[in-house]
Amino acid sequence: MVGAFGFLYLAQSPDKNKTEHGYPPGIGVKNSLIVLGVVNLLGMVFTLLVPESKGRSLEEMCGENEDNDEGSSFRNNH
Repeated sequence: MVGAFGFLYLAQSPDKNKTEHGYPPGIGVKNSLIVLGVVNLLGMVFTLLVPESKGRSLEEMCGENEDNDEGSSFRNNH
């Protein structure tokens, strides 16, 4: 949603006389598509940096379940 509205504003012509009524001057369609491509590329890179879960839950991956016995005895006592 932010990308759709942001693209609408950025895609406006830098020339104030060529912008649509009610919109401020933008950076143009070509430059806004370049910005969109860079953001998508960064998203892909960060997605590839996330480790594969291999069917494990998030708790197993970060080690929250390692002290499971201590937590259950605490809950039973209180």
